[in-house]
Amino acid sequence: MIKVAQILKIRHMPCFAHSLNLVIKDVLTEPNVKELIDKCSSIVSHFKRSTLASDKLKSIQRDIKKPEMKLIKYIEIRWNSAYFMLKRIMAVKEELTLAISQLSNAPSNLSADEYIFLGELVKLLDPFDTCTAAVSGDKYVTISLIIPLIKGLCLKMVEFETDNFTEAAHIVIQHMKTAINDKLKPFESRSACIIATLLNPHFKKVGFKTDADVERAISYVHKEYSSYLSSRQILRASAIESTATGDSSLENDSDTPKKSKLDSLLSFVDAHQNREIHSVTADTIIDVRQYLAKPLLPRTEYPIEYWTFNENSLKHVALKYLCIPGSSTPAERIFSKAGQVVTDRRNRLSSKHINALLFLNVNYNLLKK
Repeated sequence: MIKVAQILKIRHMPCFAHSLNLVIKDVLTEPNVKELIDKCSSIVSHFKRSTLASDKLKSIQRDIKKPEMKLIKYIEIRWNSAYFMLKRIMAVKEELTLAISQLSNAPSNLSADEYIFLGELVKLLDPFDTCTAAVSGDKYVTISLIIPLIKGLCLKMVEFETDNFTEAAHIVIQHMKTAINDKLKPFESRSACIIATLLNPHFKKVGFKTDADVERAISYVHKEYSSYLSSRQILRASAIESTATGDSSLENDSDTPKKSKLDSLLSFVDAHQNREIHSVTADTIIDVRQYLAKPLLPRTEYPIEYWTFNENSLKHVALKYLCIPGSSTPAERIFSKAGQVVTDRRNRLSSKHINALLFLNVNYNLLKK
């Protein structure tokens, strides 16, 4: 069972998926991109409004034995909808061109250069869609994905810079790099993300960009783990002291040595306890080093299961941080589902019935069990 993020630790963490969407919104304001989006939106709107145009597109798709795929409209408030629109237009490029050429009042089609730029833009936006899907999950740990995904995006930008893209696409790449630095870099300095990344056995040190980031992460884990070990030792010492006090009250004062003399005689026990407390630092370093020395966990296995059955006391810190941080993604999904439930032909549904239908839709898999 995956835990929700602990309120005290991650209460001020913004939604990473929303931050990714803000990066895309910044990119869509780039003049070349905006011009292409507007032109594509005009084409899609025409095929959505005109039954003749949509029927023509379906007919051509059947004639050339292509799957019937509708065009997707760009809606600003829906995440990645611009990417989905462009990707679909690229997928139906051939039949769309034929349909537009056979329609008298259709908007002008994209030029060859615009189709090239559109294909490049789809390729550039694809990693952001992948990241959004990854961090929007609610059945696996997501907080430890944030820093590695930022690293992956930055590496992709470097890779894209070496590709043989058009000048317009290279301008978009630079725009993306700036937006990533502005909108996503703050997540790399959040202690909860840092600790969770290092304690995710899928990533460990590999999830960070630089050696300095790795050292900072290890330092954070050392501090958190030593604090846990120290508190555990204090609780143990307190329990021993309480037990000793309780036992002495049952004994006859005449048969028991005075407490001060007994303490003096058994002072070597206190000295040993002090050595145990001082060894917290050594235990912290050894346990963290042993964990980091082990091979990375295969991506097919689950971090929570790895730590649940691990004997290393470090698991108490790992299970505290490996969680799902609060996200606005479920709310966005509910709004999208509501739009599919309340249509023009079902506009008389009461709010009570809408809520019931949405509840059943979201919890259908649970109800089947």
